[in-house]
Amino acid sequence: MATLSLWTSFLVVVGFRLAVASAAADTIVSNDTVFLWSHTNHTIDVDKDVARARWQNRGSWQALRIVKAGGVGAISSGELVFIKGHTGDCLQLKPDTVAVAALPGRCPTWNISHADNRLGLIKSGDSISLMLTHMHRYLDIHGDEDGLVRAQWNFTGTWQTLVVEREDPDAVMAGEHITLAAHTGALVDAQDKLVRARWPQVGAWRAIVLEADENLGPWMQSFAIYGGDGRALYAGDRVTLWAATGKLVDVETQVARARWDKSGIWQRFHIEKKGGGVIRHGDPIFLKAHTGKYLEVRGEAVEAIGELPTDAGTLVINLAGSQDRTAYRQCAVMAVLAFGTISVLVYELCQPRRAPAPKGGAPRLEALDAVRWIASVQIVLCHFYDYTWGCAWTQFFFVLSGFVLSYVEMARPVGKGPQISQLRYVTHRAVTLYPTYIVTLVVGAIQWSGHSALDWMTLPLHLLLMQSWFPITYKKLGRDSWQWSGLQWAQVSWFVSVLVIYWLMLRPLTRRVRRMSLTSCCCAAFTLWAISAAWWYLHDVLMRGKHECEDASQRCFALFNQYVIYHGWLGMLHVFVSGIVMARIFILTSMKDAEVGGPVTADTQRLALDPKRAPCFFRFGCCLGYLAFGLLVVLVGKDGYHENVAFYHNGGILPVMLLMLVGGSLGEDPMARYLFQNRVFKMLGRISYAQYLIQFNVWGIVNGLFPKGHAMVSPKVVFPFALFVLSYIMERLVTRVGNEWLKPSKEKQRTSSVNRVVTWLESKCACRATEQPAESSAPLPLASADLKAPPVAPPEAPQGITLLESNPHPPTDGQTKKSGDIKANAVSDAQTLDSRYSSPSHGDPYASSSAPQHQQVPAPGLSCFARDITLTRNCI
Repeated sequence: MATLSLWTSFLVVVGFRLAVASAAADTIVSNDTVFLWSHTNHTIDVDKDVARARWQNRGSWQALRIVKAGGVGAISSGELVFIKGHTGDCLQLKPDTVAVAALPGRCPTWNISHADNRLGLIKSGDSISLMLTHMHRYLDIHGDEDGLVRAQWNFTGTWQTLVVEREDPDAVMAGEHITLAAHTGALVDAQDKLVRARWPQVGAWRAIVLEADENLGPWMQSFAIYGGDGRALYAGDRVTLWAATGKLVDVETQVARARWDKSGIWQRFHIEKKGGGVIRHGDPIFLKAHTGKYLEVRGEAVEAIGELPTDAGTLVINLAGSQDRTAYRQCAVMAVLAFGTISVLVYELCQPRRAPAPKGGAPRLEALDAVRWIASVQIVLCHFYDYTWGCAWTQFFFVLSGFVLSYVEMARPVGKGPQISQLRYVTHRAVTLYPTYIVTLVVGAIQWSGHSALDWMTLPLHLLLMQSWFPITYKKLGRDSWQWSGLQWAQVSWFVSVLVIYWLMLRPLTRRVRRMSLTSCCCAAFTLWAISAAWWYLHDVLMRGKHECEDASQRCFALFNQYVIYHGWLGMLHVFVSGIVMARIFILTSMKDAEVGGPVTADTQRLALDPKRAPCFFRFGCCLGYLAFGLLVVLVGKDGYHENVAFYHNGGILPVMLLMLVGGSLGEDPMARYLFQNRVFKMLGRISYAQYLIQFNVWGIVNGLFPKGHAMVSPKVVFPFALFVLSYIMERLVTRVGNEWLKPSKEKQRTSSVNRVVTWLESKCACRATEQPAESSAPLPLASADLKAPPVAPPEAPQGITLLESNPHPPTDGQTKKSGDIKANAVSDAQTLDSRYSSPSHGDPYASSSAPQHQQVPAPGLSCFARDITLTRNCI
């Protein structure tokens, strides 16, 4: 049933997306290349920085790029856009009102709307008008000899009407390498100055095994096609074909050859297509030689003998595959990835089952591993597969971290467990993440060049996981867009820096929430969800609507959108706190006292799951959550997400994600029981963190090995396998090894370098905390064999601060120690506490879902670093 529900919702979403994609195939999208046709039936072109409408061409001069101001996705009527020429400069105005494309300064925005004032998406072929927003003037073409483009009036008419035409993304572009498939199934090839059609495909296998000639290979059947106006090819364009031998295909009498490298009348062909229009990959075409005859394939010969277009002259044009030895390299890469994927799956399935978690701790939340991996996959789909709703899953990592970490804290009995400093707690969490993070940072620095001096100045913040703490914005040399320092170097690692801030808040917040009742927790959860609407109002209504802050060329965009809302710690704080509140609700409604079997109380020592007492929608949380999310994607759609992006991205779908959390934690949901707890999903959960961090690095590697126009298969097909294999290797060789090196080992009786540094810092904090008055230079002895220290009353705790419980009985003479021994033992105790606090992870790289019980460690002599956070102000 679980699998059926998952696949049903998946098929519904996929079917809807395919329907939307087919219906919106002609929709103008941000960063599309378009042509603007005037009422004179001429296209607007940019020549010598001046915009005119003179010719009926679709060439490079006429290619304009339309960019949605402050966003991505489809462009609707009434939105603000930038218009850029083929030079990359923006369409602006000179004082004489002539539209040009090379003026300094920020790009002006144009309001694009339908000519008949109707609403809806802008599609290819629509009649539109463009109004310069800061002058309220419409772009117009007079139709004079010069064809100058102006913007003079604030009303619309015939002169102001333009027809927008989108350049087909599947069109054959001038300069591309293509193949021509004849009606016989053979591909046209060029060898020894002859053009023939002999084999279906000279692939890498045939070139290596069947043919001994080193000159044979897939490159023989590849031709570079040029013509048209340097852009997409249309029926009727005049083209030339360059063979892989470096010669042009020519027709002298009737036989096609490839003999010379100079273009002339013999080398020119007219490309034709039934019905006319743009030439797309996979279209059947006809090539008409200068003699007026069409190329036809008879046997293996290619000759210009056809009087009319016939089946014998039909050639199917496609994008060529790999060139030269690239095919061999790509075959080897795909073979390695296939072998690696199969090997990983077989190895994991053959591993023995892990022993159950110790009974001394709270139940381990096994199914959350798979839920976290699914969230990571959603974000990857958003970044590389145009799945807009996947970006909304960024919030899931924060709510998951708050839920699991607070669950661990709340599962411990009050007053028990290790009392460690806040410095040691945050360091313990960060050490789990740091090895994979630092490797990703180094690889990214090597992989992508062009770092500015300001990038290098902010690198220390990235090394210390502090890049998301400060609103540092700047412009790089030669760029018009503002950059936020938190997105440099490792682009997606900003969330690690945000988590460090949240870890500092976790334990104080957990103590407050732990005292809340179920009703108070429900009210708090609803209030936190309502904060998402406040972010929507600030971003979509005020910043985008009223202040028009929606473009990277504006500093407010980098400061408010990137730092405050999307990638800063403030925008996701309510999401993290929601996870803490939900952990309290989960314990109160779905758990019981393991010793007495009753409800959880303040005196509960050990917890156990209680599915029978849990609400029904908690028991089926995963099924209901994923089904609700699928319906949301179908009903709201891509455009609805972009219109309210701040709401959905910053907590708008919190109820859905909280349902998935409690459903996976309880383990009674069919998906959580039968699907998410198998070995494959547990393994995927372990690699989810590495998969999230290295996604852009792997994408760059795959695109380098499978470049567009020279790839045997699409990079999007290879990418998932490469990401899976490399993430598994990263988790095994970097994450595990790094944690073993950085964390102390009680079994091996060794301390890590990080532990020694933290201990040294804590000892310094302890010295400051126990500093004596200025008039006394020597430390006072704690006790003496001849003099018993009088009992000292504990200091009065301020409101909101809890002191550790110390031994109420004064030490005897045999129990007294010297102050130096106390300091030495304090360091040892701190190391023991750290090792005791390290609980086995359930796969979450930054949270553990089990809460092992610990004996209270007496700490009357441990100064600052052995106390709770409330007494560690000097440590942080």
